[in-house]
Amino acid sequence: MTSGPKAVFTVSMALDKRIKRHIWAKEHRFLVTQAPQLLAVCGGEMQREGFLLQEETAQGIYFTGRIEDAYRAHLMLRSASRIWLCLERFKAGAREELFRRAAALPWELLLNPRIPLDISARVRHSRLEHEGDTAGTLMAAIQRRFSEAGGNSPKEKGAGDESPSQRLRVIVENNRVELRIDLSGEHLHKRGYRLRQGAAPLRETLAAGIILWALEIRREIHPEAAWPERIHDPFCGSGTIPIEAEMLLRGIGPGAEREFLFMQQPHFRAAAFGHLKKKAAQPSGQPPACRVGGSDSSPEMLEIARQNCAAAGLEIGFEYADALGASLERIFTSGTLIICNPPYGERLAEGGVLLFRRIFARIQETGCSGVVILPRSLEAKLPHDGFTRKLSFTNGGIPVSAVYLD
Repeated sequence: MTSGPKAVFTVSMALDKRIKRHIWAKEHRFLVTQAPQLLAVCGGEMQREGFLLQEETAQGIYFTGRIEDAYRAHLMLRSASRIWLCLERFKAGAREELFRRAAALPWELLLNPRIPLDISARVRHSRLEHEGDTAGTLMAAIQRRFSEAGGNSPKEKGAGDESPSQRLRVIVENNRVELRIDLSGEHLHKRGYRLRQGAAPLRETLAAGIILWALEIRREIHPEAAWPERIHDPFCGSGTIPIEAEMLLRGIGPGAEREFLFMQQPHFRAAAFGHLKKKAAQPSGQPPACRVGGSDSSPEMLEIARQNCAAAGLEIGFEYADALGASLERIFTSGTLIICNPPYGERLAEGGVLLFRRIFARIQETGCSGVVILPRSLEAKLPHDGFTRKLSFTNGGIPVSAVYLD
């Protein structure tokens, strides 16, 4: 997989002692954000990974733990979009109070002074009314703190600046303030293995979430088998669904081969992270007896899928085949879970409705289970027999649904 340049951040011994006392020795509150439709899916995988969940909100899922728990969350969570460190909440009904409380926080232990700050605010039902002024007040407080600590403050990110930044969010509701520091950097769907892609690909986090969602439903319907005999994508494109399924099957952490923003912040400890990363990159025990594969009728896309698979360090059988042709009859069986994102749109007859009808019929006639992603505009034109669950979201700006067929 590809990765950015290695981050180098040195700290003084005195600062290191303060980081150990105030960051590494303390319990913290973190927020995991994800696509709203994947809230339950993400919560389920967080519980399975042993994270201490605190509450689920419209903003995401809060959990508590040490800073190394946030490192592990970045390495192991598959459906998460971003992870934030939430600082201690406090009351502030005026700019002066916000400034005073924020300036007292140890920003020099949390932020890299060489990376610009991207600060935004959301204010609801509070005496602090102007979101721009609220963000500006936080920036001024951070500058004051760095100045008093004897160091240079991070600069504010300018308009139009596309360079990496440290995101801070100020949430003010009913005069209660929550400050969040982004630990992730680039969105967590950027695993690093997708070197090339086709048209309208699924984000890796969304693909992983749909796989987890599908497996959970299948286990409810078929409790005798924890895993299907096979997971197959007959419209595999650049290979995202099979790659995410294979990583899940083997227990390999999706973030094991990429870098994160926290690696450039002063609290980062390379040795501790390196130990967690080594564990995340290795298969966790003997994988279940399930085969993962993909097929496509485009030789170009198959080559892209194979390149992406190699970049992920995996071996998956990708084959040239018509999704509904006779050559895949051995795939469409009662032990198979089909997960696919077929093509749709103006280039297909009736926007693809005929193709989707054939896919539905193939899944139901052969007795396999299947998740098919389709544009919501076609739902009314398709048979609903066999629909057991539906997950709606947008992909590439198009409203779509993942429907489970059994």
